Amino acid sequence: MGDFVELIIFLAILIIGLLSGSRKKTQSQQKPRARPQRRPEPAAATQTARPVPQPAPARGGKTLEESLLDLLQQRVPEPVQPEPAFEPVVPEPTEARSLEPLEVSTEQRHAEFHERYLPEGPAIVQGPRYTPIRQRLLGSPQSVRDGIILQTILGPPKGLSD
Repeated sequence: MGDFVELIIFLAILIIGLLSGSRKKTQSQQKPRARPQRRPEPAAATQTARPVPQPAPARGGKTLEESLLDLLQQRVPEPVQPEPAFEPVVPEPTEARSLEPLEVSTEQRHAEFHERYLPEGPAIVQGPRYTPIRQRLLGSPQSVRDGIILQTILGPPKGLSD
């Protein structure tokens, strides 16, 4: 029954693929449609009044045309005054200073450390606590119970046991 369903699904996919491929071929075989031509714009709309750009004055207050006319007539152009150059402002060097005091003794730093991080004073160090052997090996009764359950679940199957 499962093989029959798989066969029907495979055939349906194959038929759909063939049908969609034939549609693509028929669409690509059709003649390309001619694009609609744009309507010509009226003559009044294409001829807009644009302002004529005025030539910018060149150096010395003359336009480019005036400068070219002077050159053609062999007039000597007036010398142009160079703009004054600015000197960069160099800041005065300053001393590099540390934000922390440089002369701090080791004892003072040690005392500041204890004040900052150990305000109560040094902690009392305790040795390892004694635990009975039974508790170290077996743990709590709950952990023993969990171990037996896990051994039953993850152990060998009952069919293979003798």
